[in-house]
Amino acid sequence: MPKNETHVGSPHSRVDGPAKVTGTATYAAEFTTPDLAYAYIVESTIARGRITGIDAEAAQAVPGVIRVFTHENRPRTAWFSFKYKSMVGPPGTPFRPLYNNEVQYSGQPIVLVVAESFDVARHAASLVQVTYEQHPHETDLGRARQDSYVPPSKRLGIAPPPKPRGDAVKAFGEAPVRVSGEYTIATEHHNPMVSIRRRSPVIRPWRWQPRSCSRITA
Repeated sequence: MPKNETHVGSPHSRVDGPAKVTGTATYAAEFTTPDLAYAYIVESTIARGRITGIDAEAAQAVPGVIRVFTHENRPRTAWFSFKYKSMVGPPGTPFRPLYNNEVQYSGQPIVLVVAESFDVARHAASLVQVTYEQHPHETDLGRARQDSYVPPSKRLGIAPPPKPRGDAVKAFGEAPVRVSGEYTIATEHHNPMVSIRRRSPVIRPWRWQPRSCSRITA
């Protein structure tokens, strides 16, 4: 490749490249800190319905497990919806984890296992037994398109789109040459290699205690 540019068009080696490809790199979640706790999420296995029962006794009995949280024993949380959503996010009712027994989507967090190590938290999470009452669901956006609607409110701090001008549908219908089609693409997810650790509260019975907690998703 031409190397007339310092950065554009020229290959460069990452400073951390050799450590990452050889497995010697230390990621954020691998740094230890005193009194560190780990959390592992149990996700719903149905797309829509309600939880009829959660048996977490076996998980809670595993040595090293601090607490198993569900919608039944979580501490009191903020009541107002605006506490849970971004002020510039789309309008609507925000999702509240561990709020009640309702399942709104497949993979929804329904149980949080907190333990003294990641391996213990993950093992204990595998012992949690959940029963459901399944409801009809729809995962095809095309078939559910007739149920779509325009939100009654707009996002705060963001100007609404400009009002339409002209008649695009009419102009397209009267055009001498028309190309029409519908295209779909696969779902894309951003999966960072580094789990982010932050200071978050770990709940002891009847009280909150600030403690370091590694945020780990299932």
